[in-house]
Amino acid sequence: MLRVIAIVVLMLAATVCAFISYGREVRKVKGAQTWGAVALGAYVLSLGLMG
Repeated sequence: MLRVIAIVVLMLAATVCAFISYGREVRKVKGAQTWGAVALGAYVLSLGLMG
């Protein structure tokens, strides 16, 4: 059960970080790639917990 909660939280975090990255890219603000990397890392961690 705790594993499922961790996966859901990581997926939500990845989604939020992806939206932040997109917003920063559209507004041409620095740091968009950093947020994108954080989103990718959270997504990969959640996939690691799944398998």
